[in-house]
Amino acid sequence: MTTAIPLELSWLQSAWAGFTNRFVEDRLAHALLLHGPEGVGKAPLAQLMQATLLCNEPSPDGACGACRSCQLLSSGAHPDAFVVTLSTDKRTGKLRKEIVVDQIRELIGSLGLTTTISASKVALITPADAMNRNAANALLKTLEEPPGDTFIILLAHEPSRLPVTVRSRCQSVSVPMPA
Repeated sequence: MTTAIPLELSWLQSAWAGFTNRFVEDRLAHALLLHGPEGVGKAPLAQLMQATLLCNEPSPDGACGACRSCQLLSSGAHPDAFVVTLSTDKRTGKLRKEIVVDQIRELIGSLGLTTTISASKVALITPADAMNRNAANALLKTLEEPPGDTFIILLAHEPSRLPVTVRSRCQSVSVPMPA
């Protein structure tokens, strides 16, 4: 059993073990949909997954935490790590209520570039169920035909709000409530 999940997040162990097993066996899909209620621990789980996928010397337990890639990720400066989340509208200065198509197009452009430090590029989209229809449609082509060595992790509180076409192209990972 893997040990990368901190004790205070022990209910995530089965989801983490499923991920690490698929990772070690090279059966990991290029797109993962982590779904469960808000506040259940999807974000820390996704960050552990991202770290493992970017690590230059990963073990079956996850990222090593010591290589250059791990150091860059922990500093927030990893050139192969991407995060798309709710942003501030430049015109109004207010936080948007949805992820818009321009954010996804920018991500797609970045994913099309070659890797610089790691063997893979990893994008987190959170909350993915906040993508508007145009953003989801823009992402669809990349989910169907991802650039080489690219992983996309979508986090959703309500996956039913995502188009079926997006959900069907992702490996579903249910994140349980703590006991």
